[in-house]
Parts: sequence; C-alpha cells; structure tokens
Amino acid sequence: MPGTVITQGMQLRFPAGSITISRDGPNAAVAKVRLDTWNHWLSIAKEMTERAEVAREALVAAKAAGGGIPEMEQKFRAAMLSIAAQAFAIDALYATVQERLRHRPTRGARATARYKWITKTLRHGFKFGPQSTKVLRGYLQQLF
Repeated sequence: MPGTVITQGMQLRFPAGSITISRDGPNAAVAKVRLDTWNHWLSIAKEMTERAEVAREALVAAKAAGGGIPEMEQKFRAAMLSIAAQAFAIDALYATVQERLRHRPTRGARATARYKWITKTLRHGFKFGPQSTKVLRGYLQQLF
C-alpha cells in the first residue's frame, strides 16, 4: 500500500513486510506517519499577504484623513507574518524534498548559509537549470 492520506500533508504508510499475521504468535504491524507542513505555511503566507494588502488600502485611506497609525501597525504585522510563513514554507518544502531524494547533495566541511543549502537541494530535487537556480538563490537570500 503506497500510503493513505489522513489530512492535508499527512500520510500513513505500511512499508513492505511490515505487517505479519501468524496463528502461533502475536501479530505485528509497523506504521510510519509523515506530515508535510509546507502547504499549510504557504496558505498562511497567502492569507497574511492578502491581509497586508487590505491593511495597506485602509492605511492609504486613513492617511488621507490625517491618521493611520493603527492601520500601519496592522499592515506591518500582517507583512511580518507573511514573510515568516514564506520562510517556514520554503524550509518545510526543502525538508520534504530532501527526505524523498535517493541521492542527497552533500555539505562541505564548512557551514553553508541556509539559503544556499536549500537552493542546492531544491536544484538537485527539481533539476533546475543554471538560470532558474540563480533566480531561486536570489529570492531565498532575500527571504532568509
């Protein structure tokens, strides 16, 4: 059985040979659960981006009326949450891709910046070309 979806991003698997049934002894089963969270973080990022855009419109209107401090704070907070959720989404996607790779890229002896390591893994997993890799690395450097 390849896997059963329990909830969005979650999978329950019974690896080959993990279920045994015997008349003479106890039955045994090994189940593995995986939860991919990148899609949840991406939904949160989208929701917070939309909230920031609504707050920006309210801020523009409030500034025209001579105010705007509460609206500016609402926009700022929504934008902060969107950026954080985007970073979590990318990091969770990286973990999901890394787990599924048969041959994982290796790290060097020195510490590598997170955005570089994520770029290297995603490039390897999705077979990005040089130009796509360069664009991705630039986005991730700004994000992280």
